[in-house]
Amino acid sequence: MLLHPDDPVLPLLQEVVESVSLMSTNPTAENIARLIFDYVEAGSFPLVEVAPHETDSALASYRKP
Repeated sequence: MLLHPDDPVLPLLQEVVESVSLMSTNPTAENIARLIFDYVEAGSFPLVEVAPHETDSALASYRKP
């Protein structure tokens, strides 16, 4: 589960010891694409774009400006 630290469900999930990762920005597909891009780029891998699919017909993408 990927949540923003202000998400109201966070305390409930922590109470039942659910595995949760926090993201300082709202965990939208666009922000997740940038998070993945930055992580992979930091590993010195050649990268042009990250485009995670939300559904079969919708995706978000991030490429460095």
